[in-house]
Amino acid sequence: MSVSAFLLSAAAAFAGFYLRAWAFALVTVVVIAVWVTYLLLRGETFGATAVEAVKFLVLMQLSYFVGVFTAHLFLRRLRRRRVDQTTMASAEGDPPSA
Repeated sequence: MSVSAFLLSAAAAFAGFYLRAWAFALVTVVVIAVWVTYLLLRGETFGATAVEAVKFLVLMQLSYFVGVFTAHLFLRRLRRRRVDQTTMASAEGDPPSA
C-alpha cells in the first residue's frame, strides 16, 4: 500500500498544479471506483474495501490541496518577480520589457 499511496499522493499533488477542482473530482471518482472494483474482485470484504476507499479519498484530497497551495505560492512569487522587474525598469527610465 505504501507504494500505491505514494504514487497516488504524487499524482494528486501534480493535479493540483494543472487541474480544476471539478476535473480533479471526476478523476478522483474514477480512480476510487477502479480501486474499489479491484479490491472487491480480489476478494476483500465490503467493510475493508470501504475503509481503503475512504483512506485513498482523503489522501488524494489532501494531496490535491497541497498541490493547489504550492501552485498558488509559486505563481504568486513569479508574478511578484515580474512586477518588481517592471517597476525597477521604469524607475531606471528603461521601457518595461514584455
